[in-house]
Amino acid sequence: MSQKQSVLNHLREHGHINPMEALNLYASFRLGAIIFELRKEHYINTELVNDKNKFGKAVQYAKYMYVGQIESEDNK
Repeated sequence: MSQKQSVLNHLREHGHINPMEALNLYASFRLGAIIFELRKEHYINTELVNDKNKFGKAVQYAKYMYVGQIESEDNK
């Protein structure tokens, strides 16, 4: 199964994913690129999360949330 399909399945099952989950679960270093491709067929929202890393330094990362599949003209 491709990383793209794995990420889509994860989004559908869990509702969201972040870069660390994508790296740990699917060996994906480029979650943003996968989300870019998925957005051609699916509604996916982005939430910026403010957190601290293990050194206590402020960091920000994206959390992607699945909304649904885009209905094409063929499926109406």
